[in-house]
Amino acid sequence: MKKRFFVLSLICTSLLLSAADVWILSQPEKEGGKPVMSCMTLRKTTRVFADKTLTDQQLSNILYAACGINRPNGKLTIATAVNCQDIVVYAATSKGIYRYDRKINALIPVVKGNYLEKLGRNKRMHGSAPLCLLYVTDFSSYHINAPYETKLIYACSHVGAAQQDVALYCASAGLGNVIIGSLEYKTCSELLKLGSNQRLLLGQLVGIPK
Repeated sequence: MKKRFFVLSLICTSLLLSAADVWILSQPEKEGGKPVMSCMTLRKTTRVFADKTLTDQQLSNILYAACGINRPNGKLTIATAVNCQDIVVYAATSKGIYRYDRKINALIPVVKGNYLEKLGRNKRMHGSAPLCLLYVTDFSSYHINAPYETKLIYACSHVGAAQQDVALYCASAGLGNVIIGSLEYKTCSELLKLGSNQRLLLGQLVGIPK
């Protein structure tokens, strides 16, 4: 009964979403910041976050670092095998969960509401962070004939690159982050409305260190 109510509530909520809810982000800052060697030295894991929200500019920079377009030919800030660009980044905030559309630099609403605490097993940590990135691979993006295991290895390397980009940006901007493997995968997949060709791999909390 609880599961049916949960799924029904998601369907009802999705019907309320419209084009007016699309979150157009500021253009990412592509210059400045600390030197890359300094960022590698400062990179660390943060698990306690201050009760502060991220600015629109910080959010744009984070998503650009994770999987943004950095060249006129449409290629990304991360390398992907045979340029499959399989990684889809979702951003969960206190307002709702959004899918990052790198082509228009915007967040497309998926579901309204604050689900941050429901995304991972450590409820206190998830509830304190203003942003949770969820990294999904879309196997339908692969235009090569390769076994599932090979595609999964590729996808994991892509997510690793995205998370490290975000971690280095956080080091440069004075933000904190932590990679999350202990997600509530079933709940997250239902919230994201993932298809049979999509798989949630990992998450990453980002916020201001306490």
